Amino acid sequence: MGKPEILSDELEGLLPPTTLNKLIEAHGERLFALVRQGRVLVFRPLSKGEYRLMRADLDKAASGQKLALDTYAIGEKYAKVALVYPDKTEFEQILEDYPGLADVISQDLAAIAQMAETEFLQKIR
Repeated sequence: MGKPEILSDELEGLLPPTTLNKLIEAHGERLFALVRQGRVLVFRPLSKGEYRLMRADLDKAASGQKLALDTYAIGEKYAKVALVYPDKTEFEQILEDYPGLADVISQDLAAIAQMAETEFLQKIR
């Protein structure tokens, strides 16, 4: 039993008109949304290559002295890689207000890549 999917028409009310359709046209049907405090963030899954790079970055960080700082930076990097809405500038501002959000998103992106349940990101369709 999985989490309920976010219906695309529910998201349309939170996004500028036609934005969701444009995102689906540009990035395909496999999009995931995070809705928090009236803000919508939309992500695509990481590609196989991106996921491998993220795992390599995390393995490298695990062997270093600054693990917590490194893993945060890695989480933020791959959240930005997968972000399709809003633009990177707006996402940067959101991270200023909620810096832990990048960790949450990167963990969910890893879960999606592993075909596991995600905590926060919900499939749009």
